[in-house]
Amino acid sequence: MTATLEELALQYRSGNTEALDEIITRCSNIVRNASRRYFLIGADTEDVYQEGFLGLIKAAKTFDAGKGNFRSYAYTCVNSAVVTAVRKYSRLKNKALNDGVPLSDYTEFADDSFDPEAMYIEGENRRELTGNIFGELTPLERKVLSLYLKGLSYSEICLATGKPFKSVDNALQRIKKKLKKLL
Repeated sequence: MTATLEELALQYRSGNTEALDEIITRCSNIVRNASRRYFLIGADTEDVYQEGFLGLIKAAKTFDAGKGNFRSYAYTCVNSAVVTAVRKYSRLKNKALNDGVPLSDYTEFADDSFDPEAMYIEGENRRELTGNIFGELTPLERKVLSLYLKGLSYSEICLATGKPFKSVDNALQRIKKKLKKLL
């Protein structure tokens, strides 16, 4: 004769871990049904199921046979655990984590030479150099350089700035000289 879920819960609370295995086997459909209605942003569906199983374990630990049957109690605990997890991970304070992309998704970082500190320093150096370059240029030269870096032709730059071809060409020549001096 097999034990009821209520008896298994009591056995688990007495230290019988095999009783928990049986509870999980018999109640996995409760976890699946409660979990399938929810999802965690940036997480796998298995993560929601895991939260549900944690709720099932809590139900087995805290079940009181005098207050009802185990299935109803387990469903309530599982559903509560899943909803709590969804709310927790949906909070704005977790936005950076929820919107984050694992570094393993980037093959360019797959080698061992990935160094966040070096990347940060390189970015700082690039921003400083850009600031120095734009600090040396006149407003017309900045505009011409910006358009040139966007891939516009000389004639398109002339149209955008309202300057004649020779003025645009002279501005680009001055920019090149200033860049050589800075670098």
